[in-house]
Amino acid sequence: MYAIIETGGKQLKVEAGDAIFRRKIRSWSRRKVTFDKVLLVGDETVTIGAPYVEGATVEATDRKTGK
Repeated sequence: MYAIIETGGKQLKVEAGDAIFRRKIRSWSRRKVTFDKVLLVGDETVTIGAPYVEGATVEATDRKTGK
């Protein structure tokens, strides 16, 4: 399963186990982060939001902060 999320003014395709670099969001290391601006969710079927997929979230763990 994959999703396209919006964070820091950019759109990113993410899958389980991916590492991403995100800007403009401050958090403490090892904190759970939830992205609620999900534009698309795909697997065998694709769900496209208008503009966001209702009720869809992506959870991640903040492993490192920096510029």
